[in-house]
Amino acid sequence: MLFAVARRYGTASFQHSTLAWSERDKLRAVIGEAAEELVYMFCTTSAAEVWTAVKSSAKEQARESFELGDSHTKGTQRVSARQLAQLAEVKLANQAEQGIKIKAIRGAIRFVIMNSLAPS
Repeated sequence: MLFAVARRYGTASFQHSTLAWSERDKLRAVIGEAAEELVYMFCTTSAAEVWTAVKSSAKEQARESFELGDSHTKGTQRVSARQLAQLAEVKLANQAEQGIKIKAIRGAIRFVIMNSLAPS
């Protein structure tokens, strides 16, 4: 479902959006604030940047937040370790759906599992 919703904004590889960025509140009202934030992060960050953050998190386990690029604003967005884990999970699912080999990002899979089980 997230992939269908993500297409509302468009992504780097799917350029056709059906919802303007100025209409985020409409989507938020339908799917909830946390889900809309995840959709926004999914649409505005590259998988490569997410994997880089995941790798750095393995070295700095006490790190509470990460700064990722924002392709919409051309700035950055701060995400919590939990949000990064959720985003990594979605990026993994997207790559699997596209047939991209997951073997190269085993560390990301471990990160997602460990952070998904951690208390909020």
